[in-house]
Amino acid sequence: MDSIELHGIRAYGYHGVFPEEQRLGQEFVADVRLEADFGVVGRSDDLADGIDYGAVYAAVCAALTGPPSRTLEHLVTGINERLLIEFPRIERVTTKVYKPHAPLTGAFDYVAVERTAAR
Repeated sequence: MDSIELHGIRAYGYHGVFPEEQRLGQEFVADVRLEADFGVVGRSDDLADGIDYGAVYAAVCAALTGPPSRTLEHLVTGINERLLIEFPRIERVTTKVYKPHAPLTGAFDYVAVERTAAR
């Protein structure tokens, strides 16, 4: 299986359980791995035969900045579902969303949730 990876997609969103998170928002970061067969586009060199990762980037940003999810699990599920619907060449997608400023007491780098979905 061939893959495309987009790492470190950053966007400002309003996801979270607490009212302050939904009101004030914060930065979210996403990594996405798309798996598909690139045989046709590899031979044709025509983007129409492949996956436009610029459009994938825009779709992930739209999800990160769009309607709020209370949980990261819901957010990554929605991103995966959206990508599988909008990009029929994707056979499998793994999305990991990082929440660097989660409202936790103590020192940490981030909280993250990763989920994989397939056709």
